[in-house]
Amino acid sequence: MERLDEFDAFCNILNNERYDGKIVLDLDAFENENELLSWNENEKIYEMIHTLSVQYFEASELTFEMIFGKRRNNIIIDCCSFPALFMLRHSFELLIKALLVKQLGNKAFEHFCNYKHSIYDLAILINPTKYKDNVEWDYLLEFCKNVDKKDVSGDLFRYPFDNEFLSDYKNKFLDVFSMYQIFGLYYSYLENEYSGNMVLDAKVVEKIKSERNVKNNEYLVEAPHGYGYCMIWEMQEDYPGFKQIEGYETIGRYLNYCYTKDNKNVVFPMLFVYRHLVEISLKDFLFHRTDAFRKEVDKTNSSTNLKRVYYRGHEFAKSIIRDAKSIMTFLSSENKWPITQVDDFISQINILNSLDRYSMKFRFPIYKGGEKLKYERININSFCILCEQCHAFIEECSAACEEIEEYINIALSEQAEYEAEYLSEMNDYYNFYYD
Repeated sequence: MERLDEFDAFCNILNNERYDGKIVLDLDAFENENELLSWNENEKIYEMIHTLSVQYFEASELTFEMIFGKRRNNIIIDCCSFPALFMLRHSFELLIKALLVKQLGNKAFEHFCNYKHSIYDLAILINPTKYKDNVEWDYLLEFCKNVDKKDVSGDLFRYPFDNEFLSDYKNKFLDVFSMYQIFGLYYSYLENEYSGNMVLDAKVVEKIKSERNVKNNEYLVEAPHGYGYCMIWEMQEDYPGFKQIEGYETIGRYLNYCYTKDNKNVVFPMLFVYRHLVEISLKDFLFHRTDAFRKEVDKTNSSTNLKRVYYRGHEFAKSIIRDAKSIMTFLSSENKWPITQVDDFISQINILNSLDRYSMKFRFPIYKGGEKLKYERININSFCILCEQCHAFIEECSAACEEIEEYINIALSEQAEYEAEYLSEMNDYYNFYYD
């Protein structure tokens, strides 16, 4: 509980003191040689993939620890479970891929290109030594197959759920703690194959195996009620990205807090979560505002072609930046904001694009074909501040949009009342003279 109290204080500092009036456009502005992101150039590829796997697993462990401590808080359990489950599944995928590269060498990259994020198709290629002819390996493969049935692309908990998924899970709840334990069991098996080390001790393994058998080795473990469990369902048309945005913001900050407390082993997941927060908050802003402001924005920029689409791709595409700038320029004019605010925001988004255009560098150390990704100088602290500032400006723009929409709705309501009153008076006038 002491850690959670310290985290709350850490968030207050971010809210009140982080920006300090300075817009981050230079990632060396807060330069500290101990805070630069880098890889050991001599590290083998499978070691690099394994390092990321361990980081994502540890980040998910810390996150579930925080969620468990605050499980009575519906916002925490409903929202923060999503990034925690994404990181957990991603750590599992990375460990499978590390094992394959270690066993198959360059041949593994062909399988990465063919099967992408399908953990079952990749896991069946592993040649187990410690679990050869062991029924537990069959359970692991069965679990991988169950994961792929629901999340073959590995992004189920990364973006708002589609309508088909929501219709299947309306008014249902996830037992995210059982999911975490079952994942942890199979992660331990894979780690044992990779390094000969078991993450879990024998008593814990037996306990989780019993839990797994009760839950039928499923990926999405349903809970009997909502008290202390994660509610999946949300209003798709109302605010489809709320849970993801709230969750990724909170977990980005929590991992940042852990990082400042000398837990440097969460740096890659932390940077991914921060970068993803900006991506989904910007796309959600466009998803909500383009219909309401199409006419207003088009008056200021006739070349703008806003589309009410939830952009599923990972990049900050030119169309996204263009549409965001159009709406924000309109808001700047309406609210008498300095236009430099919009220009600075677009510059910050372009910096994120230059560092990690396709949201890969903090998730994988290599391309699917095996080529190592190149890492520019990235100052970790200023990157986090950059993402905090981008998200804060998007939130400010969303609030401004809501105020304008509310004003328009009130005006339309008053106009409708006036027209109804006028028609009533005219009807009375007609009846008086012509009846």
